[in-house]
Amino acid sequence: MPPFEKHPGLINIRSVTQLISGLVFIALGLYILISTFENNYVLVGSKKQFFGGILCLYGFVRLIRIYLNWKTQKEYHYEDSE
Repeated sequence: MPPFEKHPGLINIRSVTQLISGLVFIALGLYILISTFENNYVLVGSKKQFFGGILCLYGFVRLIRIYLNWKTQKEYHYEDSE
């Protein structure tokens, strides 16, 4: 393996920031779904549930994409190591 290639077990800063952003979207979506906003006329009723659900779904999609990307990189490096 050339010295400039990354080791497959190392975690880079991009994957860490994507992981954190996925968790933040899930947490924000759960907060919107659970909390009751007083004096708020924008996030009420079904709009609040829809927006919170979309944020949670987007966070889960980001986490799945991170996992699949990590898995394919690991398999790629495994097949390439001869």
